[in-house]
Amino acid sequence: MEIMKIIASRVLAASPGKVWADLEKEGALVITKDGVPRSIMVPTSDATLLDDVQEIVFARARKAVREIRKHAAETGAAALTPSDIDRGSRRRDTRAANGAEIRTPPDGITGGAFRSSPLTLSRLLRHGRGSP
Repeated sequence: MEIMKIIASRVLAASPGKVWADLEKEGALVITKDGVPRSIMVPTSDATLLDDVQEIVFARARKAVREIRKHAAETGAAALTPSDIDRGSRRRDTRAANGAEIRTPPDGITGGAFRSSPLTLSRLLRHGRGSP
């Protein structure tokens, strides 16, 4: 079952007008490279750009929260009480103060969905493509 039309990146490069027409007709497109999905193309406008970007950021945040909750359930961290967490934090602070190496969670667990990208709301505002 195909939910969105799939377009090869070479078609985007060779026939951008066709892709824009497909985007208007379909509402969203999946862009592939070597047959592998690489991007989702969605329409926007000057009037809706900031709202559209905000929706994407919120979707990434929801995904990150799901991953964190899944990891917490798998490791048992979800069952910790606030006092358990406070005790662990104090032990961690004490170990760090004494020079112990402190391990950090894997990259995908914290902040992976929030890596900086060339398109940020502040850059959009700075370049006059929206208003606060």
